[in-house]
Amino acid sequence: MKNFYLLILVLLVSCRPYSKRMEFTGDKYLKLHDYNKAIEYYSKSIRYYPKNLTAIHSRGRAYEENGEIDRAIIDYSLAISLDTTFAKAYRSRGFIFFSKNEYIKAIQDYSKSIIIDPYNHSAYSNRACCKKEICDFEGAIIDFKKSIEIDSTYSIPYGQLSDLEFDISNYDLSKLYAEKAIKYDSNNVVGYGNLGLVYIKFHDWNAAISNLSKAIAINPHWSSYFNNRGYAYSYLKKFDKAIKDYDTAISIDSLNPNNYQNRGDLYADLNKNIKALNDYNKAISFLDSLTEKDFGVTFYNRGIIKQRLGDTNGSKIDFNKAKELGYDPEKYYEFNKWNTCKAK
Repeated sequence: MKNFYLLILVLLVSCRPYSKRMEFTGDKYLKLHDYNKAIEYYSKSIRYYPKNLTAIHSRGRAYEENGEIDRAIIDYSLAISLDTTFAKAYRSRGFIFFSKNEYIKAIQDYSKSIIIDPYNHSAYSNRACCKKEICDFEGAIIDFKKSIEIDSTYSIPYGQLSDLEFDISNYDLSKLYAEKAIKYDSNNVVGYGNLGLVYIKFHDWNAAISNLSKAIAINPHWSSYFNNRGYAYSYLKKFDKAIKDYDTAISIDSLNPNNYQNRGDLYADLNKNIKALNDYNKAISFLDSLTEKDFGVTFYNRGIIKQRLGDTNGSKIDFNKAKELGYDPEKYYEFNKWNTCKAK
């Protein structure tokens, strides 16, 4: 029996080098974005040495990149079960939970990784993003600042902190952090996008357009930048450019009610009432009981259009709905982002 156990031990030891060779081959395919081949070789590596943590984690990453999210979670969880101090696996699983809008689970994983590795700046930054989504703004600010304290030249948390400060109406701080984001990375798209928003708040339309145009040049697939630039163009009475930007925003994200709301407002200003009505109808069609509270103005403006078109009863219904949602037409409403944070 002693010889049998000795033989098993020898076999396990001899399998480890082969397992590592398979893992290295998997790494090569992962870098080439050939995720199926990477998964194949990581699986061979794990077959020869089932406790190869790095191979298990890397296979999870390959599954994640390949869109096989559930399998990725299984591998990250397996790695954690084999070594509960494997901080990287907690961060990887936390990132998936964040992408699935499971913010509490993500926060738990990032918190565990921080206990194990308290000097990883991205763990704080990512946990802050989760806290922001559940409206824990104070906690998010603390985490963003901790991330910056660990690495003051890392641009991403500055941009994220700028975004959060804008959401809570601290526009000067938002501007400051956006400028720092750009200082440390001249291609920080969030920095330029947030500067554009801040300048809209300050009614500096040309500065807003300049910064939003830089954001669009870096990332032309983000609808909010086109939407916000269209808003700035409309105040400069460059209506054709505004409409073009709103059209582009809608083509990128056809499910965002804000895009239809702003284009509808411009059509209403131009007395293109049918087009305005169509856009308001579209915006309202995407709302539910949780999101409609932010769109009382949409109901009110649709009521005005219906009034223009002679639909008296329809306009009364919309005016009452706007009032029910807390919209006051006598109050001046500043431009705001659509706040999508989730209640705790």
